[in-house]
Amino acid sequence: YKYDYYGFVTGRGTSYYCFVEDKEVFNESNLEIDNAVGSHLDSKSIEDVHGVHVMDGTMNSFPSGLEKVFPMLDSIYFDYMHLKEIHQQNLQKFPNLKLLWLPYNDLQVLEKNLFKFNGQLEMINLIFNKISHIDANIFDHLNNLHSLHLSDNKCEASFDNIWNNKEDVKQMIKEI
Repeated sequence: YKYDYYGFVTGRGTSYYCFVEDKEVFNESNLEIDNAVGSHLDSKSIEDVHGVHVMDGTMNSFPSGLEKVFPMLDSIYFDYMHLKEIHQQNLQKFPNLKLLWLPYNDLQVLEKNLFKFNGQLEMINLIFNKISHIDANIFDHLNNLHSLHLSDNKCEASFDNIWNNKEDVKQMIKEI
């Protein structure tokens, strides 16, 4: 697929991101990504990419192969993609994942061990999905988690006003 690279300032400093322009490729089911073609900023290469951002497409399931194309990936942004499911085996390939941004999708359930291999997660955004069930212990081992966005889901009452307050996130996790 085609992409552009750009520097992006996050709460963790400046990172190098891939912004996907050709979203048509993400309209396939069971998508496997085996290469990426695009231009880089001076002195940067595909090995420097820390984040991938895809927006406004259709992707029923999480694509495979991202970890092979982008070996340094620690940030994933799939918003407005109609993503219906994500599983532990999708995320286990990213042990250094720090940001998972999946707002405005069609996710319904977060399975029990979804983040089992992602202990470095700092920020999770799942707003405006259709989540009706989250396992009680799903966030237990995420000691670096400081921002959890879960509002506007079917089980939203438990998640209102959590946003960026680390103590509120910890309290909400204890309550779940």
